Amino acid sequence: MYEVHFSTKAEKYLKKIKDKKLKLRFKEAILKLSQNPYIGQAKKRVLNRNIWI
Repeated sequence: MYEVHFSTKAEKYLKKIKDKKLKLRFKEAILKLSQNPYIGQAKKRVLNRNIWI
């Protein structure tokens, strides 16, 4: 299992989410990825100007 460290920007974003179900889904997805980072489909494009995959 990998250790997850959030950037300041990511922490602020997650803190602003008011919908508890959505916040829970984010946390569950991050936990799954920390356990196995190879699940899901690999993305290879620009999500926006600041995030490259």
